[in-house]
Amino acid sequence: MRGSVKSKIRAGSAFLFLLVMISGGVSLYFIVKFRLESKNLLQANYKSIEYAHIMQRQLDSIENGSQRFVDSFAIALSRQEKNITENGEMETTRGLRNAFQQ
Repeated sequence: MRGSVKSKIRAGSAFLFLLVMISGGVSLYFIVKFRLESKNLLQANYKSIEYAHIMQRQLDSIENGSQRFVDSFAIALSRQEKNITENGEMETTRGLRNAFQQ
């Protein structure tokens, strides 16, 4: 009887250890996956901000009498159109494209 209880405790402990190892592995997998996804999303958002700053600078150059802004603005806008990451960003970019074309 004594050996039987010991073997049950060992089996139960081994099972619990296996569950902890599996849950730890699954947790690590998702942590790495989410970290990479968030890193890519942040990089795309930084690019969107960079394109917006370029477009803003080009619009500001209109006041200085420079007409070279059109090409640079169009390039930044087309790059932004390829860099849609957030909800509502597509509609805003389309609205900007429509306003620019007019």
